[in-house]
Amino acid sequence: MSHAMAWKKRAAAKVAAKEGIERGTGSSEGVPIVKLYILMQTAMDDDLARLHKHKSIADKSRIKRDELIEKYSDFIEQYLESGQRFDNEVFAYFIIWLFDIGDIDRGLELASVAIDQEQPLPGCFRRDDWPTIIADEVLTWGQNQVNGGHSPLPYIADVLSLMESGAWSVHESIRGKYYKLCGEFSESIGQPGIALQRYRQAASLGQKVKTKITALEKQIVRDGGSIDAVPVSELGDMPLGKGDCKTL
Repeated sequence: MSHAMAWKKRAAAKVAAKEGIERGTGSSEGVPIVKLYILMQTAMDDDLARLHKHKSIADKSRIKRDELIEKYSDFIEQYLESGQRFDNEVFAYFIIWLFDIGDIDRGLELASVAIDQEQPLPGCFRRDDWPTIIADEVLTWGQNQVNGGHSPLPYIADVLSLMESGAWSVHESIRGKYYKLCGEFSESIGQPGIALQRYRQAASLGQKVKTKITALEKQIVRDGGSIDAVPVSELGDMPLGKGDCKTL
């Protein structure tokens, strides 16, 4: 067989395998993970181009949730089970998509693997780092939870703990936003004392919460409570009540 014919045969096989995987009819069993990655990366390039054509965030989220997460899940599992480590853009995008569709639990689980493997962020995300991207994603999710009258726990507390311990190095303004959100949540579930302390922590990191602090101080004094500052080191020992954003 000539080199030209051999190349055409390999190219045709790659296209056939790619199309089979995209339709969900191809089998990846026995395919070396690196070779499978090349096929999946090509498929993902097509899917990214498809997503780019949609202007609506809701439409993009629907496609990711209803189609793409399932499409790439098997490859992600095979990659993790292989024990191999290499720059895996498919893995990176998959993690970001999990946060986009609100699967915070799985997103955090896989993000910890990506951080451990020192996976590079894909495309336009490369100006940031994994802890910053994840903290922003979880914060957005948590804010939507609180705005909708739901709890942002345990994920907001989990990420805040990583930032406070120094395990994740992020800009202090992000940590300030977390304290502010914890204040909003504590206030919404009837814990004004804890909310006040959270807002004070947020203010110390540059968040504009002076109006909230003043209002809570007046409320607590009116109700016969104390507005003395609680040492930050003791905040983690405060009772959870119905679910305070306690440092875990």
